[in-house]
Amino acid sequence: MSLKGEKKTGKNKKPTLPLINESTDLVKQHISASWGQIKVFEKICKTIYEKLLFGGKEHHYQAALEEELRDRGFHVQQEIARTLHYKKDNNDVIQLPHDIRGREDLVLHKRYLILELKQTGKLTDKEFNQLCRYMHERKNNVPSWGEKTRGMLINFGDNDLEMWYLFYCDNKITRILICKEPRPSLDTLIDSFDASQIMG
Repeated sequence: MSLKGEKKTGKNKKPTLPLINESTDLVKQHISASWGQIKVFEKICKTIYEKLLFGGKEHHYQAALEEELRDRGFHVQQEIARTLHYKKDNNDVIQLPHDIRGREDLVLHKRYLILELKQTGKLTDKEFNQLCRYMHERKNNVPSWGEKTRGMLINFGDNDLEMWYLFYCDNKITRILICKEPRPSLDTLIDSFDASQIMG
């Protein structure tokens, strides 16, 4: 996959991303080691996006993805409620009170992977922050996860399927755009007529 920041014109314009260069060897190593698995998820998501011709709600896509992953032998848990922690000025770490929690859409524990699904017109920092918050919680409060913590933000959007892969590199989250595939326009799926032209 090329991450060159090529500017494209028109509806399917990809975001401009920095070039991967020699200073990002750790990023390249991680992606190379995970690429086969990433492509499996990409293929499954593209298939789901194509099959739900007329779109759907987030939980429709989540249910379909969960089923497809289970059929391929992945151990998947859904809607995992996670407590949230806060590090005070005196360095004490407390669990936030009043049952304050986050809810992870799909979790693949054996692969240290959180899948956060969206169905929105456009991803914003809000959606990335949500996944990063879950990853931060796992990394810092589940010892078996630590630096192995990974995430995928998948938007089965109104106009396109957009997938991002997130992981820790040098104690900082790195995100990689995996795909941005347009949804077929409604005109390619249905025929439309003007009654006044048909009936005269």
